[in-house]
Amino acid sequence: MELLQRLPMELCCEIEALTHDLSPVMAELLEKHPAKFPAMVIRTKKIEYVRRLILSYGKEVHAVSFDGCGMSFSVEVGYTDSLRKVRLYRYSRKPRWNQQRQRWREIGVLV
Repeated sequence: MELLQRLPMELCCEIEALTHDLSPVMAELLEKHPAKFPAMVIRTKKIEYVRRLILSYGKEVHAVSFDGCGMSFSVEVGYTDSLRKVRLYRYSRKPRWNQQRQRWREIGVLV
């Protein structure tokens, strides 16, 4: 109480606002907007592969991020309601033998 009498009213209001319990507000926000998790997270090392993934999944891609420490890209595809249902993949291009044309070609692989 002594501190409240010495501080200006604006500062007291800001302190009360910061110390207010936000758990009821967060519960209400989660009811209105439930948490969404990506259905798939695909990691790759090359930016060219990110472009291929965006073209192949189209409107299902919701986010692309870059991890500077590991020097890799992450592409988030689709939505799911549970964190346990999220699938993690690594995208790379591997050479495969094409029987019809009798030559090697590269195919994108999710590992």
